[in-house]
Amino acid sequence: MYSIEELRNKIDIIDDKILDLFLERMVVARSIATYKIENDMKIFDENREKEVLEKNLEKIRLEEYKKYTEKFLNNLMDISKDLQKDIIDGVMK
Repeated sequence: MYSIEELRNKIDIIDDKILDLFLERMVVARSIATYKIENDMKIFDENREKEVLEKNLEKIRLEEYKKYTEKFLNNLMDISKDLQKDIIDGVMK
């Protein structure tokens, strides 16, 4: 059995990896915002969001984690849309 310190250390290591991937995703979301500006596209694409949720939720084997995964993905997509909106609105350059 792990001590609480060992478990927290594992969480810290995982959080570092998540943060690196999150920042990489934000860079791509910024590029998507630029593409959407150049091609006069809306930020929100309902079909794309459904597709992202469906394909990723299919990967979750433990049913008990699906609702948390869906919440995580929805939050992640909302953050990406917020970034894109700020870029399109000229808040971020």
